Amino acid sequence: MTQDSQSPGGWDPGLLAPLAELNEQLLELLCGAELPAASGARAVGAWPLGNLAAELRALTPVMRSRLARCPYLLIDAAFGQSERWHGPLIRVMDAAPAGGQFASAEGRTLLRRSLLFAWHLAGSNRAMARITLGMSSDCAERIAQFRLRDLEWLAELSPPWIRPRWDDQPLHWQRLIAAARREPPLLLRQLQWHGLALLAARAGQAEGLLC
Repeated sequence: MTQDSQSPGGWDPGLLAPLAELNEQLLELLCGAELPAASGARAVGAWPLGNLAAELRALTPVMRSRLARCPYLLIDAAFGQSERWHGPLIRVMDAAPAGGQFASAEGRTLLRRSLLFAWHLAGSNRAMARITLGMSSDCAERIAQFRLRDLEWLAELSPPWIRPRWDDQPLHWQRLIAAARREPPLLLRQLQWHGLALLAARAGQAEGLLC
């Protein structure tokens, strides 16, 4: 990668563009992800962030684009959990019932594109796979060996352990959404880079590099 091909911050625009596109597609899905109105147990595949759908819809296209342009994927496919990706793929499929949050036609398309992006990085740029996906070296080794049909199969299955990133931290998402409305977007950038640090720390813990 030459210096001329990089953004001012040292990032390859050829990597950032598809990353932002995937993130924007996730935000579009979340915009229509209202939680079920019925009380009691959630429907299978219900979005934990569904109560933020109205806030996301209230963002202008420019604001939503800002939110999508962060240095990591807003989908958490457990790339730091090597146990999810070890052994024959059939075991992974059998262990995860179908019907996750990406089970809709649009969700499966997004999941397929995200997995192809991860597969490409695992085979061509593992440093960036670690940074932008939180992918451990163990997972990268495994995913790089997948066949395209394996990725298609996994996308169609839409296992429940593939989820929006930080879906257990709605307050963090609310802060991101609020910051996306502000001009200039300095606070948003700070929150996004903080998320990147959290992702790197989690990946380091998974590989025993951090205490």
